[in-house]
Amino acid sequence: MNLSGVNYNGGLSLIGRSFTTVYQKNNEGGGEPSQNLKQLNDLKTYLNETFVEPLLIRDMDFIQNNKYNFTYLNNELNKCKHIDAKEVELYLNIVRFAQEAVIIMAKNEELEALLYSNDGFMGIVTHIPSIILKPEFEIYKTFFGMPPAGKFDINAIVKIKEILNNNLGSNYETIEDELLILYHDPVKEKSGGFNWAAPLNRVKSGEQNVAYLGDNYHMGDVRG
Repeated sequence: MNLSGVNYNGGLSLIGRSFTTVYQKNNEGGGEPSQNLKQLNDLKTYLNETFVEPLLIRDMDFIQNNKYNFTYLNNELNKCKHIDAKEVELYLNIVRFAQEAVIIMAKNEELEALLYSNDGFMGIVTHIPSIILKPEFEIYKTFFGMPPAGKFDINAIVKIKEILNNNLGSNYETIEDELLILYHDPVKEKSGGFNWAAPLNRVKSGEQNVAYLGDNYHMGDVRG
C-alpha cells in the first residue's frame, strides 16, 4: 500500500505505483523477487515512521535522537537499486529532503532561542551551516553531550560503533539501553560553553576515560 492507504498488489509506494512490472523484471533473472520487494517495502515503512511522520508533527526530540539513522537508511536503499532504480532514487531524494528539513528546523529553534533571550531586542544573528556527523558521533553527542574542542573519547566511540553494528536501524532508545549497560547515566555539566559529561565505565567502577580521539583522528573524520 502507499501512504494514502491504497493497496497496490502488496507494494508500498508513495506515488501509488504497482510493482507488478518489477516482479516480472526481477523474476527473469531468477532469485526471489518477493523477498526483494519486502526489503524495499520495509525500508519505506521505516522512512515513514522514523522521519516523515515525526517531521509532520514536529517531534524534534525524537528526530534529533534518531538522525544518525539517515546513514543506515541511505546505505540500505542503495542496496535496493537493482529492484527498481527510479523508485529507489525517489526515496533517496525524500531522505535527503528529510535530512535538510531536520537541519533547518533545528537551526530555526536555535535562532528563536537567541532572539527571545535578547530581552525583546532584535539583534544580528549569524547563521552557521550545520552538518550531521557520522552515526557513532551523533549518538555520542546525544548521550554524553558535545565535548569541548571536539575531544571525543575514542574508547566510547568504538563501543558505540559496535553497538550500532549489532543493532542496525534501531532507534535511539535501544542504543541508549545498550549504552547504560556499559556506562553510568551521564551527569552533564557546563564547561567552556559545552554541556557534556565524560564517559564513566560501569565495568571499572568510578574510572573516568580520557576524552581523546587519538593522533589519527581529525574533525573531518566525524562527518557523515
